[in-house]
Amino acid sequence: MGCLHAFEFDVHVRDDELPPAAPIRYPPAHRAWLHKYLLDLEQHGIVKRVVNVPFASQVVLVPGTMTDLDFRVTVNYRSLNAKIRRSAMTIPDIQGILDFLG
Repeated sequence: MGCLHAFEFDVHVRDDELPPAAPIRYPPAHRAWLHKYLLDLEQHGIVKRVVNVPFASQVVLVPGTMTDLDFRVTVNYRSLNAKIRRSAMTIPDIQGILDFLG
């Protein structure tokens, strides 16, 4: 979740079959909390509503410690990550860069 305004990128999948993203069923109180939370993020420009995208990932509510309606919102990208075609270029680690610079 989140908006990247500085650049755009494409996700290349290995085959034409995209992972299914069946929504997780939550109780009505949890759905209402999630809807309010996402609307707040959208109003502050943190996330953007998108329609007609080729894939989606599940939103997972992780219970918090304060109250019954205190959650941490996460996104389950495991099924999408399994289909992504990996880049041949790896991101170098800092030790490798320092060794290269001498």
